[in-house]
Amino acid sequence: MTDLFSELKHQTSAAHQTLEATAPFNTMLKSDSFSSQSYKNNLTILASFHQYVAQLIEHNPRVCELSALLQPQTTLQAIHTDLRSLTDLQPIPQYNAGLEKQNMGDLIAAGYVWMGSSMGAKMLHRWLLQHNYSHLPIHYYAHMASIGRNWRAFQQLALQLAETHQISHQRCAHSAKTLFEELIHCANRVNQVVE
Repeated sequence: MTDLFSELKHQTSAAHQTLEATAPFNTMLKSDSFSSQSYKNNLTILASFHQYVAQLIEHNPRVCELSALLQPQTTLQAIHTDLRSLTDLQPIPQYNAGLEKQNMGDLIAAGYVWMGSSMGAKMLHRWLLQHNYSHLPIHYYAHMASIGRNWRAFQQLALQLAETHQISHQRCAHSAKTLFEELIHCANRVNQVVE
């Protein structure tokens, strides 16, 4: 069953690399290109993703344990607290990856991308603290860094859910890839508004 995570990593690798090369994500962890504006845009895009996934998993009796690991309400509160502290915000872009609330493979894919973002958040949180960006609000990154500690528990739960519901690994991996692609589309829309 651990083949599921190999499939997820393999199928999302190219989209993940493209996302990291797309503004504003390509400015993160780079002092020469990082700015308050890129930070605001980054949070705006991530808010769209988290709102979308929260709607899929929150109050969904099929994934109560997954929801407990991802902590959607706390995550949304943290990101919106940070966004409210910043000025000249644009609206959060519409995010729709076409996932189905009743498809366990789709829900595992959403959890995979969410938990993966917590790994990046841990690095970015540390970087922001070390590079004197104390003027930027970091509730979201601090919270996501703490969620990253649940990675192993998430993997175990995902494998258990995948086996219990006999999910299609291909569908799950495709859904995760679609989530990354939608993040890229949101980033491109935000970048057009900023230009």
